[in-house]
Amino acid sequence: MDKRPKRRKDKYNPYTLCSEKGRYYVYFVDVNNRIQMVEVSKSVFETFIYLNLKIFSK
Repeated sequence: MDKRPKRRKDKYNPYTLCSEKGRYYVYFVDVNNRIQMVEVSKSVFETFIYLNLKIFSK
Protein backbone atom coordinates (compact mmCIF):
# COMPACT_ATOMS: atom_id res chain seq x y z
CA MET A 1 0.00 0.00 0.00
CA ASP A 2 1.10 3.52 -0.64
CA LYS A 3 0.98 6.55 1.61
CA ARG A 4 -1.42 9.33 0.73
CA PRO A 5 -3.60 11.74 2.66
CA LYS A 6 -6.50 10.17 4.53
CA ARG A 7 -9.89 10.79 3.00
CA ARG A 8 -13.28 11.07 4.55
CA LYS A 9 -15.63 8.25 3.70
CA ASP A 10 -19.35 8.98 3.79
CA LYS A 11 -22.54 8.15 1.94
CA TYR A 12 -21.54 10.46 -0.92
CA ASN A 13 -18.03 8.99 -1.25
CA PRO A 14 -18.48 5.33 -0.30
CA TYR A 15 -15.40 3.96 -2.04
CA THR A 16 -11.89 2.99 -0.95
CA LEU A 17 -8.76 3.69 -2.97
CA CYS A 18 -5.93 1.19 -2.97
CA SER A 19 -2.71 0.62 -4.90
CA GLU A 20 -0.62 -2.52 -4.81
CA LYS A 21 2.37 -3.55 -6.93
CA GLY A 22 1.84 -0.74 -9.43
CA ARG A 23 -1.86 -1.44 -9.92
CA TYR A 24 -4.64 0.88 -8.81
CA TYR A 25 -8.03 -0.19 -7.46
CA VAL A 26 -11.31 1.31 -6.32
CA TYR A 27 -13.38 -0.77 -3.88
CA PHE A 28 -17.06 -0.12 -3.27
CA VAL A 29 -20.26 -1.89 -2.23
CA ASP A 30 -22.83 -2.29 -5.03
CA VAL A 31 -26.63 -2.19 -4.78
CA ASN A 32 -26.69 -5.93 -4.01
CA ASN A 33 -24.43 -5.30 -1.01
CA ARG A 34 -21.44 -7.03 -2.62
CA ILE A 35 -17.93 -5.64 -2.51
CA GLN A 36 -16.70 -4.76 -5.99
CA MET A 37 -13.08 -4.15 -6.95
CA VAL A 38 -12.36 -2.20 -10.13
CA GLU A 39 -8.87 -1.73 -11.52
CA VAL A 40 -8.34 1.80 -12.82
CA SER A 41 -5.52 3.62 -14.57
CA LYS A 42 -3.04 5.74 -12.66
CA SER A 43 -4.54 8.95 -14.07
CA VAL A 44 -8.06 8.00 -12.89
CA PHE A 45 -6.67 7.04 -9.47
CA GLU A 46 -4.85 10.37 -9.14
CA THR A 47 -8.01 12.21 -10.23
CA PHE A 48 -9.97 10.52 -7.41
CA ILE A 49 -7.33 11.67 -4.91
CA TYR A 50 -7.24 15.20 -6.33
CA LEU A 51 -11.02 15.59 -6.23
CA ASN A 52 -11.21 14.29 -2.67
CA LEU A 53 -8.62 16.77 -1.50
CA LYS A 54 -10.32 19.60 -3.37
CA ILE A 55 -13.82 18.80 -2.08
CA PHE A 56 -12.88 18.25 1.57
CA SER A 57 -10.37 21.09 1.87
CA LYS A 58 -13.25 23.61 1.98
